[in-house]
Amino acid sequence: MQMGSQLGYGVSGRTGIFAFALTLCIVLGALGSIIVVQAEGPRQVEHVILIVIDGVRSDILLEANTPTFDMLAGEGSYTWNAWTVFPSETGYAIPSLLAGSTPDVHNAAGFRYWSDVESIFEVFERSGLPTAVIGGSTMTYSGVEPTYSTGYYYRGDQDAHSADLAIEWLVEHKPFFIYVYNPVPDRMGHARGHDSAEYRGAIENADYHVGRLIQALKDQGVYDRTLIVITTDHGMTGTSHSYGHETDMRTFSIWHGPGVKRGYEMVDNLYIAASVTHGETHVAHRIIDIAPTIVTLAGLSPPERWNGEVIWQILAESAEIPGGVSWGPIAALIVVVVIAIAALRHKRFKGRAKVRR
Repeated sequence: MQMGSQLGYGVSGRTGIFAFALTLCIVLGALGSIIVVQAEGPRQVEHVILIVIDGVRSDILLEANTPTFDMLAGEGSYTWNAWTVFPSETGYAIPSLLAGSTPDVHNAAGFRYWSDVESIFEVFERSGLPTAVIGGSTMTYSGVEPTYSTGYYYRGDQDAHSADLAIEWLVEHKPFFIYVYNPVPDRMGHARGHDSAEYRGAIENADYHVGRLIQALKDQGVYDRTLIVITTDHGMTGTSHSYGHETDMRTFSIWHGPGVKRGYEMVDNLYIAASVTHGETHVAHRIIDIAPTIVTLAGLSPPERWNGEVIWQILAESAEIPGGVSWGPIAALIVVVVIAIAALRHKRFKGRAKVRR
């Protein structure tokens, strides 16, 4: 009987070990599947459209009649209290936005044609995702240029013309990333001042033409799969924005699309120290945080040298993070492993008890 018990235990032990090994393989396979789905699964974002409207002061924007912006904010995430770089000028702010880093890092101030870090265009292009630039300047680190680009240009009806081009290129070329630059409000602010009817009218016209682009996305059947980001490079104080006043530094952003929280106003959780021209304040994010967030929502990883950070607070719980793992399923699988180990131990204990008898 003792020998038979030992033999019985031996078979039971091998069976338990086999069961445990099989369970572990299943668990590891499932984990691998999760990681693959997160990293290589169907891309949630089919297009990204970044619209930069130059020189929009947040409080004037809130007073203006902007039904398209209101709709996008209501369906997405937004803040009227973001922060640009100093000096609060386009030549510093736009490169900082497109290169996800401060001027001392990207070294592309003044729209130089080179940069010390990759631009958002290069990140997408090197990943095989074609980009398009309408009305804006670009800079390069690796020599990779946007697939489609008008370069910088200015005309009186540029808000309408750039929207026309964006719609045309969306339909004909279908680039993954489209950057649209609208300089009209800034020009009107310099000419008439931030409190003028013309300045507000330029902001309202910008809203109208963005609405046309939104309708084109709907007509193409890609609206729900398009990440839309609308922002500005700096504010405006009187007829200038170059002195770093609080109303020069404050910006806004609106986010809409896959992976973005709906109806969410960002929390002002980032501390900005006092300076000569403004007191200390708290903001939702900085202009350098926009590119890392776009890249992350598009399923890629931001370059290491970018010193902007992902605006984590706007990411919906279901958003996929590059290199990340969905912890809910993993927790469940860990429970399965623990149960398997416990069962194996229980069998071993019973086997040993039989041997003692």
